[in-house]
Amino acid sequence: MPKFVCDTEEVRNNGEKLCEAAADMESSLKTYSGSISSDLSEWNSPAKTKFNQVNNTEIVSAAISAGYINSFGEFLKEFAAAVEKEEDNLASQIKI
Repeated sequence: MPKFVCDTEEVRNNGEKLCEAAADMESSLKTYSGSISSDLSEWNSPAKTKFNQVNNTEIVSAAISAGYINSFGEFLKEFAAAVEKEEDNLASQIKI
């Protein structure tokens, strides 16, 4: 009979790391967005308009990716908790 093992602590730690990375990414995006807006405030040209359109699209795309990363990290943490709960449930049913 095959035996499956899940290192729930490792899964939880990886989930936490993903959530931290997503938070760092979101923070960096806010800093970048504010800085670029400030740096370009005096520039007026069609090139600025086009740059801002493309740049804003990329910022939104990166923010969406950060949200996905955070969601996956949360999923991993919930998964680890569910596996631990089931392991405890199974262990309580074993009579020695």
